[in-house]
Amino acid sequence: MSKSFVRLDTFFSNDKKHIFSRCQFVFPSTTIGDYDQTTLTNTLIVAFEDLTTRLNKYHLKKCTLKNINTELPLLISHNIRNSCLPIGVESFDGDQAAFFLIEHEEKIALKPWNSNSITLENLSLLKFKHEIIKTTEKLKKQKTFLTNHSST
Repeated sequence: MSKSFVRLDTFFSNDKKHIFSRCQFVFPSTTIGDYDQTTLTNTLIVAFEDLTTRLNKYHLKKCTLKNINTELPLLISHNIRNSCLPIGVESFDGDQAAFFLIEHEEKIALKPWNSNSITLENLSLLKFKHEIIKTTEKLKKQKTFLTNHSST
């Protein structure tokens, strides 16, 4: 997956007092996150920084294709910090994502909140983490740009 899976937009509130963002993860098999939900950009930045910290300590769990449907919800219900999504951001509430080692390959398991099925994407934890770091930097740059151009 060479193209970014992160869809992101950052903009001022109507009164230009607050900076908001919309974000979702778009994969070939499914989309995670409600792009219609707006989030304070600072909140999203902190959530992405927290996600990066969690990904730095993340340990892949071995799993099979047969038991992924029980393993993903069990892993996240055991500890929400096992989630590979931003925590505390409404646009990702109810969605589930975690990395597993399935048949000797790293895969991310994805389950949107309104779906009963889990999809798997061939994506390494390292590539995912790098994309989250790039997105955090992009958010910070967009925020700085808007802040510096707020008087125009």
